[in-house]
Amino acid sequence: MDLEIHLPHREDADLVRGCVDYLSPDASLASVRPLGRYGYTESRLYLVYCAPDNGGIPFVVKTDRPEVVRQEATGVTRLGVFFPGAQSARIYPSREEPEAIIYPLVAVDGQETVQELRETLYQPAGRREGFPTSTELLRRTYDSCRRAHVTHPGSFFLGEEYQPYLRESGERLLGDPLPSLFAERGSINVYGHTLNDPRRILERIKSWEMESQVCPVHGDLHPNNVLFGPEFSPVLIDYAFGHLNGHFVKDFVLMECSLRFLLPPKLLQP
Repeated sequence: MDLEIHLPHREDADLVRGCVDYLSPDASLASVRPLGRYGYTESRLYLVYCAPDNGGIPFVVKTDRPEVVRQEATGVTRLGVFFPGAQSARIYPSREEPEAIIYPLVAVDGQETVQELRETLYQPAGRREGFPTSTELLRRTYDSCRRAHVTHPGSFFLGEEYQPYLRESGERLLGDPLPSLFAERGSINVYGHTLNDPRRILERIKSWEMESQVCPVHGDLHPNNVLFGPEFSPVLIDYAFGHLNGHFVKDFVLMECSLRFLLPPKLLQP
């Protein structure tokens, strides 16, 4: 196989080659390049393009620390019935300790046109003929989630529902110097106002049980985790935080928060 590789992490070359052999064993030509960004957990994503007329299909390879890959493999298995992106995903290798998650994509006429939702949101609407507006891209993404959101009454503890996000950002926000400031009395006085230790409030909130409509959720829906092919059909990737009984608006709120706080509003085209 002629494998053209442009990888910042050369140690991933054998892994990607194994994924190509696993998903497209008849491909004679493949091109590999990094996909957009690194994840918060230092994940690496690669777009692998195997030309259809050479026996292959394009796909994304995601790899990370072993425990993170295991967590995502569990999410893919759990949510495969509900989300098309999880249903088509493959765990590599299939019979051993997972090393990567493979997300097959769709190509048309041998053209490499796969891109992230974040990338499309930065492109002014109408720059090229037939390019959907941001509103249309988001509608297609939400429709994909809505089909998976088969709701039923249920309940969950806030701490269990949001622990992954608290672990990613909360510990940094509530770390030093707060412990030393609140260590003695559990509160501090700032300009005549008493401020209680936010960690105590957080622990109490985490113990609350909420009754609501629940459904399968992706759990980490943001522009980097939505890919579009030539027909602009969304493919959701990264199911590490996915589970079966999440709050029914969780995915939509996560996306809206990403749009509001992570993307400059002036770059979002109506």
